[in-house]
Amino acid sequence: MIGLAPRAPGDSVRPRRLSAVVVRPLNFTVSRQMRTRDLTNHEGILTGFIVRNTLLPRRTVSRIVDAIPGAKLLRLQKRFARSGRDDFCEFVVDGKTFLVIEPFGDNDQFWVVAEPPAKECPQLAKVRDAFQRHGVLFGLFAG
Repeated sequence: MIGLAPRAPGDSVRPRRLSAVVVRPLNFTVSRQMRTRDLTNHEGILTGFIVRNTLLPRRTVSRIVDAIPGAKLLRLQKRFARSGRDDFCEFVVDGKTFLVIEPFGDNDQFWVVAEPPAKECPQLAKVRDAFQRHGVLFGLFAG
């Protein structure tokens, strides 16, 4: 064992940590599920759900729809379109049509609604599950 430095006793070389300081690396990423809220009509029928679009661009909606088993994308707003309809995405899941709407064309939320609304819509649960499973990324390179 020639050339090795002698071992320091127990706690003498460990760095001290301040109890109130939390340190994270520069490129940290925290993933969490997307939150949704129910959207009902004036009759109290569940017609869809609301998602915040702060970190959800319109193009990502098409990727989420593509991940739904049995879903077929019918219409998506063209990239770099200056203005368009509030309902920028239309898709079908198991025979039921859905629209993704950005109210007033400039809002902090998207409405994902079944068209036409129905009292029983099992496909709505499937669509909502896909949006909730989509992780929202926070950090330096979030998008």
